[in-house]
Amino acid sequence: KHQIIGQKPMAVYSGSLQRIDFGEEKDTKGFCIIEINSEDQQGERLKNFEFIPVDARRLVTIKVEVTNSDKDPTNKVLKAINKCSIEDAIVRVQIKVNEEMETFIRESEIYQAVKSAHYVASVSKEIIRETRTRLGEDYSEGITPEQAIKAYFNSKNISGDRAKILMEYANQLMIEED
Repeated sequence: KHQIIGQKPMAVYSGSLQRIDFGEEKDTKGFCIIEINSEDQQGERLKNFEFIPVDARRLVTIKVEVTNSDKDPTNKVLKAINKCSIEDAIVRVQIKVNEEMETFIRESEIYQAVKSAHYVASVSKEIIRETRTRLGEDYSEGITPEQAIKAYFNSKNISGDRAKILMEYANQLMIEED
């Protein structure tokens, strides 16, 4: 990254001419033209410098978060891609999605949508998994199914009336299963 490193003596760094990774996605790249006076004392020879930006390769990150309310998750991703200028860029697509909706994402359509990019670095999915309540070994061994269901209701803070109704349904299901 272009920066002025010191004032006395003046020291400037132009940085690299190209973006190397996505951490530099927004950095301006370029070089410095410097003016020196070789007759001045060492450490005071730099008279002027100018940073000249270059048209460095573009890196583009497209982030999309898919929710349960999205009727067509793939279409949501495609709309996000279409909002970006990806032609001749190095592109990565990052999709955040819960495990229920992940199966509705059609990757072949996403890859088709980014084909104008110079290079597709990745199409990745961060799958959000639902955390499940575990009763632990102390509960799970040696208890009846009814006790396990009641322990689950307690762990979820289900009110007494609601738990009673749900327990009736659970008992009906267990009777049918037997």
